[in-house]
Amino acid sequence: SDVDCNDADATEYPGASCDDNDATTINDMLDASCNCAGTPTACTGIGDADNDGVCTDVDCDDNDAAITTVDADGDGFCSDVDCNDNDASIGIPGNACDDGDSGTEDDVLTAACICEGTPAGPGCNDPAAVNYDPDDNNDLACIFEGCTDPAADNFNPEATIDDGSCTFSDCEIDGSIEQTNNANGTILPTWYDSYIITFSNYTGPLTYDWDRTGYVRFDQDEDALNVLAADNSTFSVTVTDANGCVFVIQEDGLGSTNNSGTGIGGTTYASLDVTLNYIRPEGYNASNGEINIGVSGGIGPYTFAWTGPGAFTSNIEDLTGLDSGHYFLTVTDSGTGETTSVAYWVPQNRRSGRLKNGSEIALNLYPNPVTHTGTFEFEFGSEGAAIVQLIDLNGRVISTLFEADVEANQIYSRTFDSSEIQNGLYILLATDQNGNQKLQSIVVAH
Repeated sequence: SDVDCNDADATEYPGASCDDNDATTINDMLDASCNCAGTPTACTGIGDADNDGVCTDVDCDDNDAAITTVDADGDGFCSDVDCNDNDASIGIPGNACDDGDSGTEDDVLTAACICEGTPAGPGCNDPAAVNYDPDDNNDLACIFEGCTDPAADNFNPEATIDDGSCTFSDCEIDGSIEQTNNANGTILPTWYDSYIITFSNYTGPLTYDWDRTGYVRFDQDEDALNVLAADNSTFSVTVTDANGCVFVIQEDGLGSTNNSGTGIGGTTYASLDVTLNYIRPEGYNASNGEINIGVSGGIGPYTFAWTGPGAFTSNIEDLTGLDSGHYFLTVTDSGTGETTSVAYWVPQNRRSGRLKNGSEIALNLYPNPVTHTGTFEFEFGSEGAAIVQLIDLNGRVISTLFEADVEANQIYSRTFDSSEIQNGLYILLATDQNGNQKLQSIVVAH
């Protein structure tokens, strides 16, 4: 009895098996002091409620011994579904991630535990744009306000929306007319008049546009005109300087001048307005370029005087069948004789097969703005699947205009109907099978 832990029970003595009521220990036995103690295991002090040998801190279900999977990184996902159970920052398929590619967005872990994103749509990360979004990762769809009139002093070629800020240099061209009864020292009959017209405050060179009836003869130098006219004749001359400033002198049918009743003409500005509807580039050596304009103001009907490459001339409003080059137009209204002059450049489309590399894309649209039916031409530097889409400024696809395989360096042309599309600014986006993109702004205005 001096060594028996319980002299009334033959099973209780030092070294005898016992249960210390701790599921995390093994080989429980009575020690020399008759205390029941087991050998500690890895879960001792941590716990293992279901006694499956997986400690409480990593057991995915410590109340079910049948579940022995662990969550080693403590991110809440068991090792059987966790893409990396040693990295708490990597979760399960469908979780957000970062694929390290700034050209993608909405990156997630795939079923194969690979982090992948979708190609980012056109956005605007330029703080100077009106649609700036700091979360966008490109500047493919930026919209800038500014002066869109090429004739203005502050013309901004990057502006897509005119904000009314255009400024124009003041026209200072002035002129005077002197009526005499002699020409080059010769006394004229009373039924003839001679006029000396001089100009000042202009930017040269000057151009002259005449409208004459009856007997009118003239000679002109850099800053003056000498005119000989019969009394029953009439004439008007519109003088335009290099800045587009206009001065008009008219003669009535009785031999008196008509310049505000003073003989001195004041500064005048052309009331005519020529707007460009669209320019269609010439295909390679195809002579199929086009210029389409609109005319307002003044008193119609209008006359048109076109000049262009070589000996090109035309007197119609809109031009077709054009070669690439500069074209100059002077429009005159029949009511006042006022004129306005404009110049346009008709480009030539790149010759098929001349794109510099396989990632290059050529894209052209006309007319722009589109009022009903638009035509777009495109060329890809590599063959394979291609798609051309019309998207809004939020990146939402409005319409898929083309989706098919293409040949490399082949020019394609398609038309589309804009009648069901709301007025506004859109993006025409061409994408090849490698994700290379080309875009062009398009305005729909019914």
